[in-house]
Amino acid sequence: MFLGKVFIEYYSSLCMAYGLLIGIAVVVVLVYVAIKVISAKQQAAVKLFIVLFLLLAGTMAYVYIKYDVNFTTFEGFVQAMKIYFSWLGNAYHNLVKVTGYAINQNWTTNSSILG
Repeated sequence: MFLGKVFIEYYSSLCMAYGLLIGIAVVVVLVYVAIKVISAKQQAAVKLFIVLFLLLAGTMAYVYIKYDVNFTTFEGFVQAMKIYFSWLGNAYHNLVKVTGYAINQNWTTNSSILG
């Protein structure tokens, strides 16, 4: 009788130990996945920032070259910003027009092609 009680106590403590190990493993895996997700979001944010910076630098260089503005004086800088934001507003307006035109097109399939 005593031997059966020892076996049951040993078995229950062994199950508790395995349960604890499985619980720790689940927590470790969840932390690992959370870190990977956060890292992926951070990488995406950094890439977006780099693309936006390159876009800003490229468009500012375009305005500088095309309109020959002087960035060394305050008046030249103000003139460059007026031209830049005017140019950016026109680009946005053109994007809205093109998108609206594309949305208003008849995108159904041509029944004469399908036979």
